[in-house]
Amino acid sequence: MAARRSIFIALLIALGGCRACRDWHSPAAPPTPRASAPPPAPVAEANESPAPAPEIAASVHGSAAVELAPGWGWIIDATALNPDAFQARAKTMQLIGSGAGWTSAFSVQLKRADGTAVPLNAVLTGEPPSTATLPLDRETVARARWLVTPQDTQLPPGKYQLVVAAEAPAAADAGWSGRTESPPVRITIVAPPSPATPAWEERERLIKAHYAEATGDGVGARAEIDALLASQPENVSALTVKGNLQEAANDKAGALKTYDQALSILEKRGLDALEPPVYLLHRRRDLALSLGNK
Repeated sequence: MAARRSIFIALLIALGGCRACRDWHSPAAPPTPRASAPPPAPVAEANESPAPAPEIAASVHGSAAVELAPGWGWIIDATALNPDAFQARAKTMQLIGSGAGWTSAFSVQLKRADGTAVPLNAVLTGEPPSTATLPLDRETVARARWLVTPQDTQLPPGKYQLVVAAEAPAAADAGWSGRTESPPVRITIVAPPSPATPAWEERERLIKAHYAEATGDGVGARAEIDALLASQPENVSALTVKGNLQEAANDKAGALKTYDQALSILEKRGLDALEPPVYLLHRRRDLALSLGNK
């Protein structure tokens, strides 16, 4: 069971987005018993078990374990998947929201290492879904994102755990009921070193750029990346993000040039990497084809 759960969690973190929901139909009503005899007591099948809850995975800045400083904005992502999604006869279950849209079925909790609850002002991004329920069938993956502003992350140094939970009321025909939580995201809050090391500057600039981009501040994100490249001009992670931001701004020629620069640096270093830079190679290929380059 533990191995099966770990496979689902890895898939959940990799998956993103929700596909269009299918219509959900209630099961047919059982036949009416004869009036002359009391209805027979239901007999559970030998192999019948309680309906499983959705599998949930959560991350902060795309990681299940992250080190941050006080006052850095957080991006919290969660996905939910039907645990029987890969079975031929998967039963549809539903996420049922308690407020505006099905995403209100989720909640975010933060605790210190000793279990003490910590208030966290995590705000859902985007417009609320138009429906209060989301069927989780074989193809649908639920995704939600929260932002926590820098002002709301002024936490004292220490170790914290964050979980995303989902609840379904027992009265709802959801295919499951109760409460289920994601495995905890381990967050370590540390004071910035003085003076800042190159590794710390890289982490800070990349995380702040990620948060700025998530809030729609492309200019702010680019400023963070440009500042990092000014001190670390061959930082491949920064060049990759710069290329992404150029693509988002429809500067395809600039993005192609940036990806080429990053790949050239990797080639020059001759690193014994376990895997090739697949993402950069794919982005370069797609952009070259869209620009008519061979």
